[in-house]
Amino acid sequence: MTVKDLELLYDYGYWANRKLFDVISNLTPEEFTRSVAGSYGSIRNTMVHILSAEAGWLDRCGGPKRGPRLNPADFPTVESLMQAWTRVEVQVREFLGTLKDEDLARNVEYTMDRTEKLSMP
Repeated sequence: MTVKDLELLYDYGYWANRKLFDVISNLTPEEFTRSVAGSYGSIRNTMVHILSAEAGWLDRCGGPKRGPRLNPADFPTVESLMQAWTRVEVQVREFLGTLKDEDLARNVEYTMDRTEKLSMP
């Protein structure tokens, strides 16, 4: 895999995210936060989890620090979530622009919930 391949993968992912946001932007606030089946309890909570994971991986790989996991309560509206998603997209694209192909072979070290130290390419 090259940096160009990775950029194309992210281009596709962000294109798909925009399609998803086109749909969820039509939800009422109640629909956005309504309890539904699934691991995270609502559309908002699921989307915040995905965004938090993306920002967390960016942090682990050497990008801007995310800090603690994102809290769904900090995103009361679809618009607030979309703004945060745009910020993370800009950060990811800036980070990708700093990479060289050989950087993709290095190991990233991280912990899950501050316990066991893990490493992966």
